[in-house]
Amino acid sequence: MLVCIGAATIAIHLLPGLDSSRLENGIRNSLHFILFAIVAAAIYSTVPSRPAVKFLIALGAAITIGLLAESAQRLAGATFDITDIYRDLSGAATMLIALLIFSASRNAEGASVKRFTLQTLASAFAVLVILPLLYWTSALLFERGRHPVVLDFDSRYSQYRYSPINAEVSLVRGPADRETTQAELLLSKRGRSGLAIQTAKYDWSNKSTLVFSAEVVEGATAHLTVHINDGRHLGRFADTPSGSITLLDGRREYRIPVLPTVTEAGRGDEITNIRQLVILARDKQAGARVRLDDIRLE
Repeated sequence: MLVCIGAATIAIHLLPGLDSSRLENGIRNSLHFILFAIVAAAIYSTVPSRPAVKFLIALGAAITIGLLAESAQRLAGATFDITDIYRDLSGAATMLIALLIFSASRNAEGASVKRFTLQTLASAFAVLVILPLLYWTSALLFERGRHPVVLDFDSRYSQYRYSPINAEVSLVRGPADRETTQAELLLSKRGRSGLAIQTAKYDWSNKSTLVFSAEVVEGATAHLTVHINDGRHLGRFADTPSGSITLLDGRREYRIPVLPTVTEAGRGDEITNIRQLVILARDKQAGARVRLDDIRLE
């Protein structure tokens, strides 16, 4: 039984992961937590011994399986991630604490209040196992439900969906008449500088135009280039005529044709698996500041 549990857990680790966005990565990490909670509970239930001994055996076995699984990933060409071990240990320990408290409640003598209190505490620990998954799943579904908005920096989950490239990003309030939040980029002279956005909705086939607002608030920068990447081209930048714009004075709305930008980059005409949007500044000065806002599809 223990061998089957270990083999199945290691095999699951070798499946392709959910790593294309921080939201999906949060779901992946939550599944790590839940998987090892289940593994620990299964081992705990098969060991014929006192609860404390079962706790220690199950926890040790779960850690061993986690180490073997991460080692198998490394042999398969992936990385050995020590933080995954911590997640495995946390998931196993949380579930085992719940089982240990529940066992104590069953053995409690006398007042039913003590038994009820222990059972409530055990249930609370059991619920903790699924809370991370519920959070990250609801966040991803919420962001997908906002389509055709790609990113507007007002959502509570927007922080998980963008990252700077050779730049510093701060959120600032927009004009008083709009009451929106904008991303202000402090650009660097070193290399390409801008913002990478991980999409929540991947199928863009029913939309033709990417629209966003941009404004230079300090320094000089003349051009932006927009890169629309599918899952096979993450982090690759190919400048295209359709994806290049010249910034004008003041806050303005700019429009980028989606399909021409993708095809001119040599990536075919498939826009049903768009995973990344990158906006980069060219012809910039160190210390220039650019604000972006209201990135959406039409």
